[in-house]
Parts: sequence; structure tokens; C-alpha cells
Amino acid sequence: MTSAPLAANMNLFLNSVDRSLQVVQNAVGAAAQHDRLTAENIHAILLAASAHGAAPLRYAAIDPDGMLIATSHATDTSGVSLVDRDYFQAQKNGAADELIVGDTVKTRVGSPEELIIPISRSVRQDGRLVAVVTAAVPVSLVESLFADIPTGHRLIGIQKLDGSLLASLSQADASDAVDATVARALKDGSPSGGDHSLPVVLADGETYYVAWKIIPDKKLAVFTAISKEDGLKAWVGRKDRLAALLGIGGLCVLFAGWALDRNMNRRARREETALEMVRASFASITDPLFLVDNDWNVAFANPAFRELISDSAIGKNLFEVFPAIDAGGYRQVFLDSRKSGSTSATEIYLRDSNLWLAVALYPFPSGSLVYARNITEQKRTSEQLRHSQKMETIGQLTGGIAHDFNNLLTVIIGNLEDIKERAQPGTPIAAGATTALKAADRSAELTAGLLAVGRRQALSPVPTDINALVNNLHPMMRRVLPESIDIEVVLAGNAWPAEVDPGQVENAILNLAVNARDAMPDGGKLTLETSNEHLDEAYALQHNEVTPGPFMLLAISDTGHGMSPEVIDRAFDPFFTTKPEGKGSGLGLSMVQGFIKQSGGHIKIYSEVGQGTTVKLYLPRAEKGLGEEPAEKAASAHCGSETILIVEDDELVREHSRNLVTKLGYKAMSVTNAEEALKILDEHEIDLLLTDVTLPGGMNGRQLADVARLTHKGLRVVYMSGYTRNAIIHHGRLDKGVDLLQKPFRLADLSRILREVLDR
Repeated sequence: MTSAPLAANMNLFLNSVDRSLQVVQNAVGAAAQHDRLTAENIHAILLAASAHGAAPLRYAAIDPDGMLIATSHATDTSGVSLVDRDYFQAQKNGAADELIVGDTVKTRVGSPEELIIPISRSVRQDGRLVAVVTAAVPVSLVESLFADIPTGHRLIGIQKLDGSLLASLSQADASDAVDATVARALKDGSPSGGDHSLPVVLADGETYYVAWKIIPDKKLAVFTAISKEDGLKAWVGRKDRLAALLGIGGLCVLFAGWALDRNMNRRARREETALEMVRASFASITDPLFLVDNDWNVAFANPAFRELISDSAIGKNLFEVFPAIDAGGYRQVFLDSRKSGSTSATEIYLRDSNLWLAVALYPFPSGSLVYARNITEQKRTSEQLRHSQKMETIGQLTGGIAHDFNNLLTVIIGNLEDIKERAQPGTPIAAGATTALKAADRSAELTAGLLAVGRRQALSPVPTDINALVNNLHPMMRRVLPESIDIEVVLAGNAWPAEVDPGQVENAILNLAVNARDAMPDGGKLTLETSNEHLDEAYALQHNEVTPGPFMLLAISDTGHGMSPEVIDRAFDPFFTTKPEGKGSGLGLSMVQGFIKQSGGHIKIYSEVGQGTTVKLYLPRAEKGLGEEPAEKAASAHCGSETILIVEDDELVREHSRNLVTKLGYKAMSVTNAEEALKILDEHEIDLLLTDVTLPGGMNGRQLADVARLTHKGLRVVYMSGYTRNAIIHHGRLDKGVDLLQKPFRLADLSRILREVLDR
């Protein structure tokens, strides 16, 4: 009799649990690193881990004080303390992360209470404990796994090395004696290597033989006992839930038990029965599983493999079925694994089917067992989190740059305009001012581009006729593109209006047209097409950030040199470009993507080298129909005598704005913050408040305007901003009824908006 297969079985199961727990550990660590260790975020992480696990496990996270942060199965965990749990104390007092199996306990969250075996790891940053994450293995699950093992082993269990019993499946008349024997041996310091066995004589004289094996890194022992009468009976298997739950681990133990017991009782079972058992076990496993011979040819595959990967792989070479193994440089890893007899694992990407697989190879003398698990959803979730964090960082950086840089550009552009106006036409001073203004305008465009990449620009979406917009833009595109490039426009009838900022759509089309021009140096064809499209749930599951629903599709295609898959993967990265140095900023596609995403749309590139490129812009359908075009209002350069209060904390911008307002004929007053502005409003008759959005002193421009209007009912308000995120812009859209003067601005921009608002 041997307990080695049972110990191997349990070790593989615990390793499987630990792998899932390490995924949770890494995700919680990442959340802590980005100050996102909230109950809501952690619950989402734990819920995802529980949903994708191979066995019905529950996860929890505990803070350094022993208070429960969140669980995968309950949303209300406030006030629950686990500071008394042995595994928490062990993790808290430990110097480094390690896997710790705790004592069997009852759950404190959720209903009904049940017995669990807690398995834990710690999350640490710079040696400091941040959290403890646990996977709760139901004792009933472990006992059900034991129950599925054939009848020859009627007493089976797990004990910690201190002798405490975690789980068992035992006969009442023998369990106490067996448990006590193993506990006594473990406390006496049973060596960790090999099997250990002792006879146990019960009160009625019946003899049991007890065998146990220690799993050193888990600090556990797995034991089994059989009566003398049953000792020589065959270990007869059947297709069981063990293999289905434990996947590759259960199958390896199945092979080990069959090999050991076949030598003891050849007559008890025919080989054909064993083979049928193996086939049935293969079929019951929902992940792809297959066997390769020593020449790496696929000899057998389960239905999941044939359904997900290939239904014609039998007889083919493993590296032919998975060319990504060679592409990723993992062939040698598998060859070394076969040579050493050790397990190896890697992750591969199947580009044709857009699947990520975690592939593990388990060698044995006549071949290898290969287990592939579909981790596509986990990869997508991880990539979505990484991308969101990247865009958040870019947004914060660009927002800070834009605010300060646009303040400077406002003053620079304004003074250059003044110099140009005062200079005699045709003089070097006038020419220099013109050149400097062009450079300042390009700087302003670059800043706006950075805001677009970071999805921080102020959009004014309205129901827009994309067909009309494309037609109106055709003459401009004709000027941008050389004669060697033909332009074809294919517009859908009854096209839906799109809820977008029309100016930004024009910029996106021109950006893509310029890219197409550069991709067709010898000429070609640019095609613009529109159509009504509906993106369904299936498509949304395959593409991050896509919300199913109706979209107005604008597709822009060229017949240029196309892009490789590697270039497509990086096409939207800020500052990435394949153009020669000095020929492009690398922001074009990033800006287009930023605008589309901020508008609630979707962008997709289809391209092959030598076959051209199509960029599809999915613009959200407008819920309302097209409105009337607003009438253009003429504004003179000097058109008012009203009193305007300027609120701006930047001294240079404040003085420059006051000079421009005065130049336009208005009376101007200026202050640096909201408190000073409210005093001026109480003491003077003010017709219009011209305020920066970001102000010092605890009250921003929007809050100042709200307070001022409580006592000054007719007060007009114009906001100035080089970048604002939440005060007057929400979800990337300018709040309704808000008048915004974007920095940097020119005299004509200021003149127009002041007169428009005052005359309203």
C-alpha cells in the first residue's frame, strides 16, 4: 500500500489553488500600488478569480489590521475581523510571502456557514504587509474528492504537521484510532521523505494498515488506511469527478494509481477497461488536453481540444499545431522538459483564432501529456486594466502640461498679434511676428493633440450628419492629397446622425487622409464610406471598451503599402511612427483614437502588408435627430462698453486678458481668486464674469459662478481654460449651457464670445 499517489494528487490540487491565489495576489498588489485598494475594486478582482477558477473556491482579502476588505461572494463585509485566524497571524508575523494552510474553520461571511480550509498568501510592498489574500477550500469539496477514490482506500485524510485534522473520509469504528496514530507520528517528527506506515489494531482486534506521506512545502501530510482484509484487493477506477475538477493533476494521479495497482492485481482489471476509463476522463475535462509521442506527434486529443483548437491534429507534429511555440522561442523549453522529465509551462497566442492559451507539458517515458487552458478573457481583462492605467497616467501628465503651457501660449500669441498689428506690412518685424505666430499655433495644436491622446479635450457633441460633413470636407481633402491619389466617396442612404463633435470628426478624417497619402507615395485610391452598423454582444466580448448598440460607421480605406500585425498592435501608441525622423509626430492615430473613445465610439484597423489599410470609425448614433444649424453671428473687433470682471490666478494671463478686454472697448476689472471676485461683485455692477476654471483658494470657477448667480441673477459667465477635467466637463463633454473660451485664444476669439454671451 502507498500514499504517494494521494499525496501527489493533493499536492497538485493545492498547487492549482495556489496558482489561482497568486493571480489574485498579483492583482491586489497592483491595485495597492496604484492606491486602488478599495472594497469595490478588490471585490471585482476576487469575483473574477472565483468565476474563472477550476474549482468552486471563494476568495477574500484582509487588511494589515485583520479587518476583511472584501470577498468574492459577499458585498457587505464591513466590520468583519479575522485577526484571530491562525493563518493571518502567521502571515502578519512572517518576514516574507509564503503559502500557509490554516486550520479548518467556519466562515464568518455569507450564509450558510460552512467548514473551510483557508489557504493564504501575503501582499507586501517594500517588505511591508499590505494585505492577506485567501482562497477558501470547502472541506466538503476535499471530502468529495476523497469519496470518489475507489473503495479499497476507505480511510483517507489530511493533517497539518502539528497533528490537527483538516479533512477526512473515515469509517466511524476506525477513524479515531487512525487519526490519532498519524497525529502522534507527525508530532514525534516523522521524516518528510518517502512513505511511512504503521499497523493499527482496533478494539475488536481488526488490523488496519496506515500509510502517510508528507508534503513538505505545504506542511501537510496525506494519509490512508485499509483493513488487512481489503489490502490485497484491486484498486479499481472509474470516470470520476476528481479528474474533471483537478484537470491534469487528477489525470496524472489516475495514471499513477493504475500503474501501481496493475502490478499487484493484473487479473482484477483488463487493460481495455483502463483505457476506456482514460478516454472517459479525457472527455470529461473541459480544457484542451492531448497526448504526444516521443516524436512530438499528437496521438490522442479530447473533445475540448478538437473544438477549441483543431479537429484534424491527430498525427500532426506539436510544433505544427502550435507554431506560436516556435515564434515565442519556447521549443527548447519543451525539449529540455522532455529531457529532464520535469514539467514546463508557457503562454502562447494563436493569432488566427485570437486566443491566448496557458500550455503545460507533463513528460512521461513514452511521450508527454499536454494541457492547454484558455486564458483569453484573463488576458483581455489584464490588458484592459493596463491600458486604463496607462491612459490615466497620460491624461494626468498631459492635463498638467496643457494647463500651464496654454497659459503661456495665450500671452505669447496675444503679444505676437499686437506686434504684427503695430508693425509696417512687409517689414522684417511683421514677417518675424507672422512666423512666430505660426510656430505658436503649431504649439497649441500639439497641446490639443496631447489632450486628445489622454482623452482630456473638451468636446461639444451634437447630432451630426456625417454624409454632409464628408461632402463638405471633400474640397479640402482634394487640396491635401496629390493628383495621383483618387478620392471615392460612397455614402449610405438614410444614414443615422452621429452624436459627435463635428470639428473633431473633420480633424480625424484629415489625419487619416494624411496617413493614407504617406502610405501611397506613387499614387492610389482613398475611399470614404458610411453605413449604419450594429455592434452586438459577441463583438463587444472580443473588444475592450465596446458597448453593444447602434453606430454610424465611417470607413476610410487606402491602397497603400499596408501594415504588419506588429505595427497594427502599436499603431495607437502615443509617439509611435513608422515614418522617417522629422516626418511625423506619432500622435495622429493616437489623437483619433482618443477622440473616438472619449466620444463613446470604437476604432478598428484592418490592414495587410501590400494590400492597403482600412480604418473603421464607429461613431455613436444620436438619440435625437438633426437640429437647425446655428446662425453665424457677426462680431466687430471693438463692440462693447459693458463692465467685465476677469478672475485669473496667473499674473501674465490676467494682465494680458485685461489689456485685450480694454482694447475691445469694455471696462475691465481683474482679481486673482473667487473670494476677491465675490467682493467686487457686491461692490460694483458687473455685466459679465470672465473666469478661469482652475482657481486657488478652494473654490473653482464653476463654483464661483454658481455662488455669484444666487445674488446677481442677470450675470453672464464665460469660462477660460487650457485644461479642465471635472468642473465644467463631464464624461468628456462640455456641460450644457456652458460657454468656454479655450486657451490659448486670440483677440477675435475673445471678441466673438463676449459679444455673443452679452447679447444673448
